[in-house]
Amino acid sequence: MAYSKPWQSYSEQLDLLISRGLVVTDRPKALEYLQRIGYYRLSGYWFPFRERSGLLILLDEHGRKPVKKQRKETRIALDDFRPGATFEDAVKLYVFDKKLRMLVMDALERIEIALRVDGLSGPILRQCLLADQVLLVQAQRNEAFKRSPDRADSPRC
Repeated sequence: MAYSKPWQSYSEQLDLLISRGLVVTDRPKALEYLQRIGYYRLSGYWFPFRERSGLLILLDEHGRKPVKKQRKETRIALDDFRPGATFEDAVKLYVFDKKLRMLVMDALERIEIALRVDGLSGPILRQCLLADQVLLVQAQRNEAFKRSPDRADSPRC
């Protein structure tokens, strides 16, 4: 299968975005971001700034309108950008996402360390183990009840 999109330089990629309506106020800085982060990585962050179509009903795999029960109206993202959308806004979203991801990873690391240090020998682990044992006993009792010959709905051999 041949790749249908031709290779484009960073400058050509930026020109394409500008031709679609994305405002670029600092071309050298935008080129730097494209080189460092990449077009496709950034594309997820300028996705919210793209124009949307009117309401559509997508066709099924045979090219026909789905039956009424299965019809779903939707809007699709177009190639053009909404008026006022800027490259800088997309980069700000990227930076926000990166910072948020780092904060979440930091918090998860702290939780992991706390569980390793305090939890494995402390009350948290004992509570978790006790809860697991209670659930296991309840599940076993439930299974035993289901198989009980005294139940009216249980099959007789």
